[in-house]
Amino acid sequence: MLCLIVRIGQDFHDTAQWISVKLAQTNDVLAKHFLL
Repeated sequence: MLCLIVRIGQDFHDTAQWISVKLAQTNDVLAKHFLL
């Protein structure tokens, strides 16, 4: 049971990292688009 909780926590952490990376990339694209 504990393994399952740890596993879900790891997946959530990975997903959160992926989302933050995507947001950062999107911000870069938008910044360049609006600055140009």
